[in-house]
Amino acid sequence: MAYAEKRGRGEYPWRVKYKLPDGSETSASGFRTKNDALKHGRDQEADVRAGRYHDRSRGDIPLDDYFWSTWLPAQRLSDKSKANRKGEYRAHIGPRWGKRPLNELEPFEIQKFENELRAARSKSTADNVMELLRFMCEDAVFAGMLKSSPVPPKRRRGQKEPDTSRKGVAVDLATVEAIRARLPASEAMLALVAAFTGMRWGEAIGVRRSFLTLTAAADGKPAAGYYVIDKDIGAVHEDERGRRDFGPPKGGKGRAVELPPFLAEALLAFLETFPKSRDLLFVNRALEPLRRSGFSKESTPWRRACDGWAARDAVQGHPALLEAPAIHAGLHFHDLRHTHKTWLADDGIPPVARDERLGHVTPGMDGVYIHATPAMRRRVLAALQRRWETFQRESQKRSPMDLPKSGSRAA
Repeated sequence: MAYAEKRGRGEYPWRVKYKLPDGSETSASGFRTKNDALKHGRDQEADVRAGRYHDRSRGDIPLDDYFWSTWLPAQRLSDKSKANRKGEYRAHIGPRWGKRPLNELEPFEIQKFENELRAARSKSTADNVMELLRFMCEDAVFAGMLKSSPVPPKRRRGQKEPDTSRKGVAVDLATVEAIRARLPASEAMLALVAAFTGMRWGEAIGVRRSFLTLTAAADGKPAAGYYVIDKDIGAVHEDERGRRDFGPPKGGKGRAVELPPFLAEALLAFLETFPKSRDLLFVNRALEPLRRSGFSKESTPWRRACDGWAARDAVQGHPALLEAPAIHAGLHFHDLRHTHKTWLADDGIPPVARDERLGHVTPGMDGVYIHATPAMRRRVLAALQRRWETFQRESQKRSPMDLPKSGSRAA
């Protein structure tokens, strides 16, 4: 039973004592009157009897300690996702809230933080940071460290935010080949593999000889082959410090990607350009997996190939450089995956066969009851081979000056 006692002569002299769920006694001070103190104590005991009592002191832990020592170790995340969460916390949440006790986070302060974040950062960055903060606080509620989450719900009233996120694009084969013509040999082969297999970035740069099966053309049969994306080590992952290692592909499921004959032939020739002791096909100068930044920064071969470059006079031993127009400004390497699936749809390949090839899950009941068949897979290879051969025939008739101008702008 709660009881109150007067302690001192100040403006708030009353203290109340009450029982906790484990039977021990605790107290709360700072009440103006005896009735105020008793009301608080009886409310706490009512919560104890109803099973909804919250011990506010459990949330006294600083947010930094909660994130690094409590919350993050309890999560089941891939290495890439964990690296992303660490980066989001270090860059945005920690500097603002890291020293603040968990139970002192205020809803309106967090709403202000979100508004500032959305004004300064991209929609995807703001969404990811707020999602992390929301997950952290919801888990704290579940663990009894908070009574309720101070993070506003995801759906908010008021002005709807414009969707400024970049949308993927698909390009034609002429555009892909024009870009490849400007790339070094290894990067050009990587782009060809991505465009005709639909592999993700980490899967494509992780292609290894030991998981690749190729058969040369013989006895009237065309070249053939397939690549196994291993469910455990089929993709290269890069953490926030740029360290790379092999891990499972996105979704955690492996798959075998069959190759059209022309690509099997091209890969056989490409393998002859480096020692058989080298397993990884696409490497940097240190014979390590490529970095994502090598295909995103302005000065990289991929960006220059897509965006073009300005004319340059001869300087310090470097020859003069003629201006090269953009082929498709702003094209991302991941757009080759969009391109591959679009080509398959354009050729009438069933959705389940397209999804199987790209490692997607077919939505709805079709994903449960419809399965890709060998005939569907043969249709995929025939369509890709036909697209390549058609382009080769037409390119022989085309003028060398007829480069694709879709999405181009002066460099």
